[in-house]
This record gives sequence, structure tokens and C-alpha cells, in this order.
Amino acid sequence: MTTTLTKEMSTNLITVNKAEILHTAYRIMSANRIRHLAVTNEFNEICGILSDRDVQRGMSSQVTNIFGMRVEDLKFLPDSKVGDYMTWPPKMISAESDLRDAAQLFLDEKISAVLIADGKKVEGIITTDDLLRVLLKLLNDKDGITHKISDFFTKDFLGRVSQMASDSGL
Repeated sequence: MTTTLTKEMSTNLITVNKAEILHTAYRIMSANRIRHLAVTNEFNEICGILSDRDVQRGMSSQVTNIFGMRVEDLKFLPDSKVGDYMTWPPKMISAESDLRDAAQLFLDEKISAVLIADGKKVEGIITTDDLLRVLLKLLNDKDGITHKISDFFTKDFLGRVSQMASDSGL
């Protein structure tokens, strides 16, 4: 049985306009505890994606020691815009795609998020965190089997994970 992205994606898509200053995007990400923002253009259409790594490229950091405490001062150039740092065009995948397709895209493209689209309409986002939640469901200890890191390097491990996925209906 396959699991489609609609079961695991985040549908609460938070966006930022590409003309917005980068520091605002950083504050939105921090406030929402997220690492990716969909980026919109002047017509409110999705035109890119901004990751925390993109934001980090646009910031400088100075660490000082004040009274024995480490204090980090983050600075952004005042004219740094989201559009200057976003990835475009954004990677998209169909909502009816299998989770394996998203995982393979992450590996092939070295990315950690992809937008989920139904035709031209963006419906959500799926991230590596979402895929890790699926893995945790698969590896929960309800079957009485412990899962050690060393098990990952055995042929039997992948077979057991596949069997657990099948047994759990994922």
C-alpha cells in the first residue's frame, strides 16, 4: 500500500512576498518555528521557496561575551530582499504522489522541502521533518522490536521497515 502526500503534508502554508525584506522572513520563520516559506509575487502567486539556509546566506553574525554570557548579534543588510535569496522556481510535486517520490526528490535534489500542487494550485508543503514523522510511526515499538542504528546496515532492516509499513497500512 502506498501513502500519498496528502496524508502527511502541512496544509497551513505560510508565505512571504518576494519584495519583503529578508529580516521579516527570518522573524516569520522564528515566530512559527518553521524552516521554509513559500514566496509569492506581486500577483500573490507562488514563485519560489525560502529556506532557513537561504536566510542564513543573507545574514552576518557577531558573537560577543558580555558578563560571561555569549551574545549573538544577527544583522541583515537593510536592502536584502526575499527575492534575492529565494530558490526559484520552487520544486513541486503532485498531491497524489507517493511519499517515496518526495523522499527520492529530496535525495536527488539535495533539498529539504517541496511544495505540493494540484495542477497550478499549491496546496501545501512536505518537509524532511514530515518524512521523519512517518519513519517514527513505522519504527514505533508496538511490535516489540527494538531498532538500533547498527540494524540500519543490515539487509534485514530494510525488509523489516517495508513489512512494518505494509502491516501499518502506510
